[in-house]
Amino acid sequence: MSSDRTVVGIAAWSVAMALCSVVGAGTYRSPYAALPSSDGKAVYVTDQTADCVAVVDPAAGKRTAEWKVAGGPACMALSADGKTLFVTLQQANAVAAISTDGGKETKRIPVGFRPAGLALAPKMGRLFVCNMGDSTVSVIDCAELAEKFRVKAVREPMFAAVTPDEARVVVANSLATGPATESSTSASVSIFDVKEGKTGSTIKLPGGSTNCRSVVVSPDGKWAYLVHSVSRFQVPTTQLERGWMNTSALSVIDLTANELHATMLLDSIDLGAADPWGLALTADGNTLWVSLSGCHEVARIHVGRLVEMLTGKIPDQYARSLGSANINPWAEVKKDPKYRFQLVNDLMAMYFAELIQRFPVGGRTLLYLHAADRPFERGPRGIALAADGKQLYVPTYFGGALCVMDTETGNLLKNVPVGDQPEPDIVRKGEIAFHDAELCFQKWQSCATCHPNNARMDGLRWDLLNDGMGNHKRTRNLVYSHYTAPVMAMGVRQTAEVAVRAGFKHILFAVVPEETANAVDAYLKGLKADPNPFLVNGKLSEAAARGKALFDGKAKCIPCHTGQYYTDLKAYDVGTLGPYDRPDNRFYTPKLTEIYRTAPYLHDGRAATMEEVFTQWNKEDKHGVTSKLSKEELADLVAYLNSL
Repeated sequence: MSSDRTVVGIAAWSVAMALCSVVGAGTYRSPYAALPSSDGKAVYVTDQTADCVAVVDPAAGKRTAEWKVAGGPACMALSADGKTLFVTLQQANAVAAISTDGGKETKRIPVGFRPAGLALAPKMGRLFVCNMGDSTVSVIDCAELAEKFRVKAVREPMFAAVTPDEARVVVANSLATGPATESSTSASVSIFDVKEGKTGSTIKLPGGSTNCRSVVVSPDGKWAYLVHSVSRFQVPTTQLERGWMNTSALSVIDLTANELHATMLLDSIDLGAADPWGLALTADGNTLWVSLSGCHEVARIHVGRLVEMLTGKIPDQYARSLGSANINPWAEVKKDPKYRFQLVNDLMAMYFAELIQRFPVGGRTLLYLHAADRPFERGPRGIALAADGKQLYVPTYFGGALCVMDTETGNLLKNVPVGDQPEPDIVRKGEIAFHDAELCFQKWQSCATCHPNNARMDGLRWDLLNDGMGNHKRTRNLVYSHYTAPVMAMGVRQTAEVAVRAGFKHILFAVVPEETANAVDAYLKGLKADPNPFLVNGKLSEAAARGKALFDGKAKCIPCHTGQYYTDLKAYDVGTLGPYDRPDNRFYTPKLTEIYRTAPYLHDGRAATMEEVFTQWNKEDKHGVTSKLSKEELADLVAYLNSL
């Protein structure tokens, strides 16, 4: 989750734990998630780049302890007795069990790749861990502190929540799935049986939904709430205002009917709510807090009143006519509750009904200052509430602090640094800018909205202004883009540096200082491919080894997909022209690094899977000689590609 110089290498983590009792003075502090202790006297804060859990006394406003836990700590769960803190370690592919009496790591439990969110079923004694890297959910026995089995999720599950009766676990799959040529392509929610891990339902979100992060379940078990983006990826990106490109949303899942109940927009008509991340629900289930990571704010939502209004019970003051020129969405819901499905396109519904209020993390007095002027509040992520609901704990990833906010007024009460924060170098500045929606006109999106998970991709396609209108191209993984120019599907940008500046101009609709663009270049150049989940002890599986032989020989892939990044950096007609492409269009050989996580495929994202690339879209063998491969050979070839 950071540059190599700030993260302990995988091979050295065990040594680092033995030798390092304090974090080095030059290490960035990156608080990722917060969780109150069982007695409420402390708040645990994971720090990803400092490889530790900071313990903060919210009353005193100071850090009281720091527990080393190497491997990129992310999300947390607390055992029912409060004695064990479970922490996902994203780079170590494990969950750490830490004693809250002194902070000693008592057990490290191997799980899947890049674990993120986790949810506890205390009575069942089970812990559910979302493994983003291999799209699985690990089920851990809390008594044995061992993984019992894994459940297959849809795509990059990021967070989970257990229902109060501990019968089901609700999993938010973070990325869109399906061919990007279809408007219905979206992310989904999976519901599993807690006892056996069997899939009960898969609920698709509205078309264009992606970047699903946190999910919570209401105390009565009737509703699940999750936040995500809704991308308007089927229209040309000629403007930003009024949600033309990306909007941010809260979806309500009916857990009784196992279906999507409604999706509401968090944005207002002229102000985006970019990159919603964390959720915290009050004990009575009436108030939901959301961190808006891209614009450095938190939002308070009256979800108790919201779910009642979605059934058609609309107070008169919100059902009045707005005149013939304007439609009052709540008046329509009152007439027909099914109109709630139209609210995904309404930027005024939440605000008109006074259901949402937004607060800058730094307090009201700083509302009109740029994020650079209030560094401690940048990038709020996994938030938590005090047991009495009176304080909100907001870790700020780039600010290096835990902000304590008053939930009644939205004011900042305390700003508690989790450690000494060095001045950001050019790489860190670039990472901050990449995730900062304040650089975008009206805060609708950041670079990370379309390129989440450290500059990867959202699973969609876009009709950008780089090469005219009417020719959608899928979002690309930006890792190694600075070394594989020209960039974009048709090479319309000769270098990645040119593309970065064009992205600010044509996508964020902003002109940034050259210093900012240079910093983003530095950040992207420093990114490396993540460890591959399809390798077996770092080596090719037997199937992948057979696939490599096909790749190098019979399938004739190697002539174009060659070199360190598997591209010859040349353009070809490979028989994939779409209905909106010009006959003379040629597409540059894409790099294959991390191809397992970059679906959909081909320049316009028409192929939902790699199998479809060869079986549906290469019948003339212009894209390697694959039409006559047997089913077994095709599976081996895909196994090899997944291993790159």
